[in-house]
Amino acid sequence: ELLVVISIISILIAILLPALRAAREQSKTLSCLSNMKQIGLCFTMYQTNFREFFPPPTINAPTTQNAGGKLYWIDLMKPYVNDHTPVANVDNYLWFNNASPNPTVFQCPSLRLEQCNRTAFSGMGYNNYGLSNGLWSDLHVRLLDIRRPTDLMVVADANELAPYQGASGINTGDKIDFRHSKSATNMLYADGHCKTIRDDVVKVGWSNFYRKYPYMEDWK
Repeated sequence: ELLVVISIISILIAILLPALRAAREQSKTLSCLSNMKQIGLCFTMYQTNFREFFPPPTINAPTTQNAGGKLYWIDLMKPYVNDHTPVANVDNYLWFNNASPNPTVFQCPSLRLEQCNRTAFSGMGYNNYGLSNGLWSDLHVRLLDIRRPTDLMVVADANELAPYQGASGINTGDKIDFRHSKSATNMLYADGHCKTIRDDVVKVGWSNFYRKYPYMEDWK
């Protein structure tokens, strides 16, 4: 009888564990989506203060404010969120202070932190050159000038080891990270809505990617 009970328990564990794992991943996906919605609200508040303009990927700043003489889009969002933990450094990465390791709205809960060096990169990328966590650009775009704000992706899950767009690699699609269950990524659109999209829908590749998610200067 004991063996029967053990067998039944083993079967139940085998059945329940995948379901629990899937539920946990779904919870992370929804949490990430909630973070993006908060970022969308930050964009809206920024636009209210700055005549409907989207925050630029980067702007020149006094060197006393930032070692690299630049402020990145996440820096510009800080006044609109309560969490001031993230700090952008000169190398264009977003780090999190060791003293305050709690996740922020800029950090995806599905980020694989063990692949990062000591502290965590942001998991969010800004669509300037495909995806960007702060390209060397000070482009300005107004919401009213965008032709199809419901179709234009503004922020998406970015690769945790490179959550910024460099000069190469965009044709491989490795700047979007489909880290969520069923190979999905979360995206924030110009009109403020968010949704989860599978990789087979996005079809990342240079021609498809650029046509659907153009340079910031071509948003209009």
